[in-house]
Amino acid sequence: DLEEMTNKPLYLRKLKDGKWIVLALDSEALVIDEDLAESFLQGTSINEKCNDETIEIFRQSGFYNNEQNASAVIPEEKDNKKWKTARYALLIGGVLALLITIFFTLATGIPTGSMIIPPKIDLWRSISFAIAFAATTTMIHELFHIIYSRNWKNLSRSFHISLKKSVVTVSMTYIWVWSLLARVCAVLAGIILDVILLAVFSISRLLFDNWIVLSAISILWVRVLWQLRFHKNCDGRLFAMLLLDTPLIDDMEEYADNAVYKKTVFIWKILNYVGKIVNLAIVVFWIIPIIVNIFICFFRI
Repeated sequence: DLEEMTNKPLYLRKLKDGKWIVLALDSEALVIDEDLAESFLQGTSINEKCNDETIEIFRQSGFYNNEQNASAVIPEEKDNKKWKTARYALLIGGVLALLITIFFTLATGIPTGSMIIPPKIDLWRSISFAIAFAATTTMIHELFHIIYSRNWKNLSRSFHISLKKSVVTVSMTYIWVWSLLARVCAVLAGIILDVILLAVFSISRLLFDNWIVLSAISILWVRVLWQLRFHKNCDGRLFAMLLLDTPLIDDMEEYADNAVYKKTVFIWKILNYVGKIVNLAIVVFWIIPIIVNIFICFFRI
């Protein structure tokens, strides 16, 4: 019975367009008007303020308690000196690593998929290394998300491993109500870690220019580019949504003629085209060369 159910603690933040985002632990993010937001900020419950149809939307979006999350609260942002330092250090480290990576890339080029499965190296040896390296760096990537999203207390709820899709993800919907610095760091932590590793391996290439280093660099390039497929669910997409401050970006087409949203819709279209180009580049320069080299190695065996 909806009347007997109580909603989880609500968290709100005003968006750039004047609307409000509201969420709870493990819920979807919903966008509401200022009147409803003000009521929630004053402590009014969903049941007290909303009609049955709206209550049902909140229920289906995960805003109501059950026995497992009776005291469900989202991870606290923490705005103290220690966390501010950690966040600025992450961003500065990311910028320095990016500059180093750009410098070495201009000097030596980008190792493509042919370097992940080199024809002259034993096939199973190169495949084993690629799988082990990709799996290890993926876990570290997600660990950085966990740290900067302060999500370690809710790992059982937010940490997901899909063997079918070969992905590991950390749910961070709640960061929408954090400050800009905190939510940017939470989203970019993983890709910044990838860029830092890319810089380290690029420098190590000066000392150890062998197939293992080249394979590692190539894998990391795929990882970074993978996050720039803005038309797919990835870190880059969420980062763009956060900067545009538009959580319901996929529904923006209907507002294309609205002056408030016209610029946002245009930017989002451009990013989607960029994402598709990046996706094509991954296929052409990594996936196809990998498949070709696997066939070469296989038939050589």
